[in-house]
Amino acid sequence: DRVGVVGWLVAEDLFGEDPAALAAAIGQTIEVNGQPLTVIGIVRENGGPFSTDQRIFAPVSTVRLRLVGDLDLPGRGLQMNSILIGITSEQIVDEAEMLITNSLRQARNVPPDAIDDFSIETPTQALGVLNGINGAITGFIAVVAGISLIVGGIGIMNIMLVAVTERTREIGVRKALGATDGDVLGQFVMEALALSIVGSLIGVAGAIGIVLLIGAVSGIGATVSWLAVGLALVFASVIGIGFGFYPARRAALLAPIEALRYE
Repeated sequence: DRVGVVGWLVAEDLFGEDPAALAAAIGQTIEVNGQPLTVIGIVRENGGPFSTDQRIFAPVSTVRLRLVGDLDLPGRGLQMNSILIGITSEQIVDEAEMLITNSLRQARNVPPDAIDDFSIETPTQALGVLNGINGAITGFIAVVAGISLIVGGIGIMNIMLVAVTERTREIGVRKALGATDGDVLGQFVMEALALSIVGSLIGVAGAIGIVLLIGAVSGIGATVSWLAVGLALVFASVIGIGFGFYPARRAALLAPIEALRYE
C-alpha cells in the first residue's frame, strides 16, 4: 500500500497553488526517500502550532517496510514516539484511557507491580494545562492593566489640574455670570470623562488591530470580544470620573472674586 495523504503546504510545494492543479494531484505519484507514493488525499489547511500542513501521512506498514526499513535491520528500525487515538464521545474518555493503559502494559510486557514506562495524555488533561497557562497569562495581564489604569488616571488628574489653573479666570467669569458650583463641577468632570473615553477608544482600536494582525500572521483564528471592549469603555469612564472629580471640585470651590483676580 504505497499510498499517502499530504498536508496542504506539501501539496502546494509539489503541485502549485492553483486549485485545479491541487485537485488533479489526487492519484499522482510522488517520491519519498526514493520510494514512490501515490497521493490519495490532501489535508485541508489548518495552520497553528499543531498544523499538519507540512506533513505526509502513510500506512504504518508502508513507512516501516518501504520508507524506513525492516524493524529487524539494526539502525533502520521504525521508532514511534506517539500514537493518536480518536474516540467517539467524551463520556468514554476515562474508560478508553484504562483500556489503552492495559493494552500498552501488556504489549510492552510491563510487570504488574511496575510503573508505566509510557504516558497517556487525554484531552481533559491537556485542557487543564492550557487553562492553567491561560489563567496565569490572564492574571498577569489584569495586573498590568490595573497599573496602566491607575497611571492613566493620575495622568488625567494632572492634566485637569493644569486646565483648572490655566482657566481660573474663565471659571471666575462663569461664576460671576451665575454658574453654580455644580455647573462648574459637572463641566470639568465631563471634560475628564471625554478625555478618558477618547484615550480608551484609541487603545481599543489599537488592540483590535494587533489581535487581527496576530491572527493573520499566525494563522490562528483570532476573534475580538465585544464584551471586553464594552468593559474597557466602562472602566475608562469610571477612571475618568474618579480621577477627574478632584480637579473638578477644586474648580467648583474657587471664589469668583479670587478667580477674576488671577493672572
